[in-house]
Formats: sequence, structure tokens, C-alpha cells
Amino acid sequence: KYPHIQSKDINSIIRKNNWLYIGTDFGLLTYDLIDDVWKLYDESNGYSSVEDIVFYNNDLYIATNRGINVFSSIINKPILYDINNMPIEIFDLELEDNILYFISDFGFYKVNIITNELTKISDRIFSEVIIDNNDIYLVEKNNIFKYIHRNNKNVLKRIFKFPRIKNVDICNNYIWVHNKNKAGLYDQYSNTLFEYDYLDGIPGSIINQIECDEDWVWFVTNSGLTFYNWSRYHYE
Repeated sequence: KYPHIQSKDINSIIRKNNWLYIGTDFGLLTYDLIDDVWKLYDESNGYSSVEDIVFYNNDLYIATNRGINVFSSIINKPILYDINNMPIEIFDLELEDNILYFISDFGFYKVNIITNELTKISDRIFSEVIIDNNDIYLVEKNNIFKYIHRNNKNVLKRIFKFPRIKNVDICNNYIWVHNKNKAGLYDQYSNTLFEYDYLDGIPGSIINQIECDEDWVWFVTNSGLTFYNWSRYHYE
């Protein structure tokens, strides 16, 4: 569709009204679905590599390998943001109310996007931050943590271990996780971990992705797609 794209690695995509915003290894692509118009924001605009995009109050907060950029969905142009002068690689973003949590190659941070107050929470290098029902989870190579802010103190509580984590999804106080060959379901009520692999019906030898809702979980593998009605067996 867009002949000038320099990278086919699509890291993130978000739609607002008639616009698509697409994050690639080469920059940010915008696409007007009505007028069929593409535009590329690349390294000359500070968008050399886009890893993640979140939306808040008509603005897109964009994780790049040189910090956080902000893009207005009203004027469809980049806008200045005080935190732009942090030349660090951003891996993942999550927003809750007016607090932006982000993971970088220098650690785990949060910033109030109204006041621009920046706080470093941890020096640990995580791969993903997830917010679910106001709980904040962090993914490390072999561990899942929960971030707790209490009495003006930042605490990272390890929830459970799982080897070589690739992806995580959270549904109803249960945590689904997987690595290359095996999936796990962690019950936060009973602190129990259930494990699944090809012997339990997951097809193929490689799990590429896992996602869940309150009734079903689905496994995307190198040999197809499998659905499992996990709510029938685990809620009780």
C-alpha cells in the first residue's frame, strides 16, 4: 500500500477515527482511511524506531529508541514534550489516568503527563508493563512482578517464575504466560501454576502468542490456532 516504507517490521498499530498510526522499525506511518493518504515520520522527525503507541486525551505517546515522542491526533503532527530530552530506548508504555509508565534500557519509570514530574521506580530492565484492573505487572526474562505504591514507597513484588517468558496476558486475576514451547496459567488466588504444552492439545512446537478473555484463551502457534475454554475448569 505504501511504496516508501523502509521496514516491514510492524511493532504497533492504533486506529483513531479515520486515521491509522503504525509504528515500525523505521518510524511512524500515518494513514488517512478516507482520503487514502500516507505520511512517514522518520529519523529526521525523531521517529527512527517506534516500539509502542498509547492514546490519551487526543495525543499519542510513542515509544522510540531515543525516548518518548508525542503526536497530536487533532492536527496530525508531532508536538513538543518536555520528556523528549531523555535519549533512552523505550521498550513499552502503559497509561493509567494521567500517569505514563514506561520501560527503558535504564530501568522502570513513571511520569505525570500533566505536571511532567518524572520518577524512576527501579533500575531493573523489564520487557513489558501491563495494567489490569488498576494493578501494574512487570515482565522480566524469567519472572512476573507486581508494582505496589504504598506509603510513598515503590515496591516490586515477585509473583511467580516462568522460564524464558515471551508474552503475557491477564484475565480475572489469572495470568497466562508462555515461552517457546510451553504455556502457563497462574492463579493469584491460590498461588498455583498450571502448565500446558503439546500433550494438552496445543498444536505445533512453537507458541508465538497467547491472549485471553474471561472465558477463552487462544494459542497462536507454528501449526495453527487453538482455543481453550479455561473458565470451565479454573474459576472454581
